[in-house]
Amino acid sequence: MKLITRLAVVGCLVILAIFGTSKMMETKNKNNVEISSNNVITITNENFASAEDSITELENEIIQEQLDEVERSLPTVSKEAELNSLTTAAGEDMLVNESLEVEAVSATAQAIQEVVAPKPDIGFDMESATKEKILGNKDAKVTIIEYASLTCSHCASFHKKVYPDLKRDYIDTGKVKYILRDFPLDGIALKASMMARCIDDEKYFNIMEVLFKSQFKWHGSQDPIQSLKQTSKLAGLSSESFDKCIANKDLEKSILDKMQAGQKKWEIKATPSFIFNDGADKFTGEQPYREFQNTIDRLLKK
Repeated sequence: MKLITRLAVVGCLVILAIFGTSKMMETKNKNNVEISSNNVITITNENFASAEDSITELENEIIQEQLDEVERSLPTVSKEAELNSLTTAAGEDMLVNESLEVEAVSATAQAIQEVVAPKPDIGFDMESATKEKILGNKDAKVTIIEYASLTCSHCASFHKKVYPDLKRDYIDTGKVKYILRDFPLDGIALKASMMARCIDDEKYFNIMEVLFKSQFKWHGSQDPIQSLKQTSKLAGLSSESFDKCIANKDLEKSILDKMQAGQKKWEIKATPSFIFNDGADKFTGEQPYREFQNTIDRLLKK
């Protein structure tokens, strides 16, 4: 309301000034006012400038009053308190950043240590290495014995294509007891079987699957024994333990004796060969999964 009232007053003053100026300028200052033939008054820039300056000054005063009112309505905060607040916030940010940096460095150091730290040498237990390797329910109604060579391509194909389904449907469900026996067809296969048996017993079937699935890579390398050594390191066997393992004559004899026993009892002549329920059925060579299904389901019904 103050602004409207004061602007109205200024407007009236401007009008009076214009008319007063027009009369005065007729006799005193013809350079400032011109009267046309139809009595229209033309006011020069000097008169408008004077009026505009008055209005601008008034507006500035009103705006300053409004700013003063707003400032008085705000809560009072001392410069010292504001500075302390900013300093505290900055300090907290620095502490947070330093804490994050320490955590990052610690995590990185731990990761590096895990990578470069030597793996513990698990060694090998002769009793565990020579015992029967069984997977699944020991009291299952159906038992399958597989005779396999780790350098046999048909054995590798079986373990890639058929074994996963067989394990899922019958071994893991407790319907089949699965026994894997070594039948090495050459010296490399013999060393590979020995190495697998020197690994921790709980990892045996896992390492066998790794060897079958990567057979082409390690068996086809320029130095298969060195490739086997690298694989054994991943499973926790040191180079020294690996060398001792594949040189162990007792372990070698145990594998070859069981191989000869299979030849004599089941007439095993090729790999892979599968014996069902102590000779109730027998497969030789690579077979499709449906053949295993049919045979197992038939034996389960007996």
